[in-house]
Amino acid sequence: MENQERSGFVQSRLPWLITAAALIVYVLTLNRWVSLSSLPVISNVSSRELVPPIGQPLRFLVLLPFRWLPVAGQPIALNVFTALCAALTLGLLGRSVALLPHDRTREQRQRERSKSSLLSIPAAWVPPVFAVMACGLQLTFWEHATAATGEMFDLLLFAYVVRCLLEYRIDQCECWLTRSALVYGIAITNNYAMVGFFPVYLAALIWMKGLSFVEFRFVTKMFGWGTAGLTLYLLPPLINAFGDQAGAGFWQSLRYELTSQKGALLGFPRYLILIAGLTSLLPLLLIGIRWPSTFGETSPTGGMITTFLFRVVHTILLVAGIWVAFDAPFGPRMLMEQLLQQTDDPLSTVPFLTFYYLGALCLGYFAGYFLLVFGQETAKSWTKVSAATRLCNRAVTGAIWLAAIGTPVGLVYKNLGAIRATDGSLLRDFARLATLGLPKPDFIALSDDPYVLALVQGNLPHVEGKPDPILTDTRLLRYTPYQESLHRRFPERWPALPATVAPLAQVDPVFLIYEMSGMAKSNETYYLNPSFGYYFEPLYLEPHGMVYRLVPYATNAIAPPRLSEQTVAENQRFWNEAGPILDRVTALIGREIGDARAVGRWYSRALNWWGVDLQKLGRIDDASRAFARARRLNPQNVAVEINSDFNQTLRTGATAPAKAKGNLEERVGRYRDWNSLLAANGPIDDPEVCFRLAQTFASQSLFRQSALQLMRVLQLDPDNLDARFLLAGVFLAG
Repeated sequence: MENQERSGFVQSRLPWLITAAALIVYVLTLNRWVSLSSLPVISNVSSRELVPPIGQPLRFLVLLPFRWLPVAGQPIALNVFTALCAALTLGLLGRSVALLPHDRTREQRQRERSKSSLLSIPAAWVPPVFAVMACGLQLTFWEHATAATGEMFDLLLFAYVVRCLLEYRIDQCECWLTRSALVYGIAITNNYAMVGFFPVYLAALIWMKGLSFVEFRFVTKMFGWGTAGLTLYLLPPLINAFGDQAGAGFWQSLRYELTSQKGALLGFPRYLILIAGLTSLLPLLLIGIRWPSTFGETSPTGGMITTFLFRVVHTILLVAGIWVAFDAPFGPRMLMEQLLQQTDDPLSTVPFLTFYYLGALCLGYFAGYFLLVFGQETAKSWTKVSAATRLCNRAVTGAIWLAAIGTPVGLVYKNLGAIRATDGSLLRDFARLATLGLPKPDFIALSDDPYVLALVQGNLPHVEGKPDPILTDTRLLRYTPYQESLHRRFPERWPALPATVAPLAQVDPVFLIYEMSGMAKSNETYYLNPSFGYYFEPLYLEPHGMVYRLVPYATNAIAPPRLSEQTVAENQRFWNEAGPILDRVTALIGREIGDARAVGRWYSRALNWWGVDLQKLGRIDDASRAFARARRLNPQNVAVEINSDFNQTLRTGATAPAKAKGNLEERVGRYRDWNSLLAANGPIDDPEVCFRLAQTFASQSLFRQSALQLMRVLQLDPDNLDARFLLAGVFLAG
C-alpha cells in the first residue's frame, strides 16, 4: 500500500508540482523585452499589418490573440506564455520519467516487482526531479523558456507525443496512440524537425504494437488521425489565396511551404544530428530493449562480466548526458557555435531542444537504474551480500544523490548570469542608440538587416496625429507584393508600381534606384546600417550616430562633400556617450553571451565606418581609437583588422601599406565575395583593397563607387598608374 501511494504521488501529483515550480523560476528570470531569437516572433505579432503566414500555421493561430494586447505589453505577455509552455513541458517530462519501465535488465527485474515495472523505491521521486532540473536549467532550454522564440511551444507538442507513447505502455488504450498521431501531424506542419523524427516515432509504434501494428483497422485509424493533423498545412495557402494581401495563389503558397520545410531539413548538416543523437537517441534505444537474463552464457563468470558491462555502459551514458547539460564540446550548443563561427550570421541557429529533452528523459532513467540496482536489496533475501559489495552500493548511491543535487546547483551557478545578461537590456540599448539619430516622427528608414529593422521599429513610439515612419526591408523591395503592401499602408507617401509591372515579378534594379532617389529628395530618408550597392550610385551616406542619412549627390559632383565640423562633433559626442554601453557589451562578449556577440558585430560595423570617415579626414589618432574599440566588439571583423594595420602605417608617416599579416585572400577567404565582406564588416580603407573593390564595383556597373575607391587610392598613392588608367576607364564608362 505504501509503495502504491508513493508511486501515485510520483506519477500524478509530482508533475504538477514540477510545473508550478518551473513556472515560478522562469517568471522570475523572464526576459523583460526581446532577445534576438524571439525578435522575429514578437515583431510579427506586434506588426500593425496582419501579414498572412507562409508557414507554421499552428503558431500563427495560437499567437493571434496576442495581437489584441497593447503593443508595449506584447513582449512580456508572449514571454509569459512561453514560460508556461516550458513549465508544462517539464511537467510532461517528469510524468514521462515516472512512466519509464525498470525491467530492462536482470538486476532490475530482481529488485523491482511493481505493476508495469514502474519505479517504487522510496527515492522514486529523484529521477523525475533530476531529469527536469537537468533539462530545465540547461542554458539553451532556459533561454528559450524565458523568451518567446516559438521553439518551446513546438517542444510542448513533442513532449506530449512522448507522454502518449509511454501512457499506452501502461494501460494499452489505443486512444493514447491516436492522440499521438493527431498531435504529431499537427506538429509536423509547425516544425520541420518532426519530419526527421518520424522514423523514430514509427519504430516506437511498431516496437510497442508488434504484429498487431499491421492490422488494417489500426493502420487506418492512425493514418486518419495523422492526416487530420496534417490538414493544417492548408491554412497558410488558404489565407494567402483569399486574403486581401494575397501575393500568390493557393498552390504556389502550398508548394513554397512544403519546399521550405524540405530545404530546411535536407540542408542541415547530418553529422550534427548524429553526434547529438549519441546522448539522446542511442540511450533511448538501450532503454527500449528488454534485455534477456543471459546471452547464452551460463557460467557465473560470464554473468558477472555481462552485469559489469551493463553497469559501465549506463555509467558512461549518464556521465555523458550530464556533461552535455553543461554544454560539453560535443554537445549540440557548442557544435552549432563552432559552425556559426565560420559565417557572419550568428542568428540562424538551431536549439536542438528535442535532443536535450530526450537526453534528460534518459538521464532520469539512468538515475532510477542506479538507485534501484545499488540502493535496493534483491528479492532473494537468502543471498549473502559481502561488506565490500555493501560499501560499493552505498558509494554509487551516494554518487547519484550527489549528482542529483550537484547538477542543478552547478547549472544555476553556470547559467544564471547568462540568463540575467540576456534580459532584453542589450537590445533595448542598441535600439535606443540606433534611433537617436533619426528625426521624429516622419521619416523613411531602410535596412538590409531584418533584425536591426525590427529592433528600431519596436523602439519607435506611435505619435497620435503624426504619420508613422516608413520602415522598409531593402531585401524585399524587389518583390512586387512587398511594394504593393507599402503603397497600401502609405498611399500618399509610397509610390505605386507602374501598371506595366506584372504581379509576382521582380522589380528592375534601375526602377529601384529611380524610386529611392525620388524618395530621398522628397523625404528625410535614412539607412539603419552601413551598406553598399546600386542605391549608392545617385546617393551617399552621411553618418549620424548609428544611422546614415541618404543624401543625393550635387549636380556634376562625383564625390560627396567633406563632413562638416558640426557633423564630426555630433558623431564623436555620440560614440563617447555610448562608451559605457559598448564596454558592457565587450565584457559580455568575453562571457560568450550570444546576444552580446550579435550586437557587438553591429556596433563594430558602425564604428568601423566612423573610423574610416575619421581616417579620410586625416584624424588618424581618433580613427585608431575607433578601430580599437570596433575590434574589441568583434575580434573577427576582417575590415577592422585591415584598417587597423593600415592605420598603424599612416601613423608612421608612410603612404604605402606595410607588409600584410598573412595573404589577403586568406584573411577574406571565408566570404563569398567582396560585397558580403563589406556588408558584414563595413568599409575598408587600404590602397590594395580599395583598388580591388574598384575593380569589383566597375564589373557590377557601379561606376561612381568604383571611382570613389580609385580616387582614395590615388590620394594615398599618387604614383599608382594602374589606378589612374582604371579611373579614366571608369569615367568613360560612367
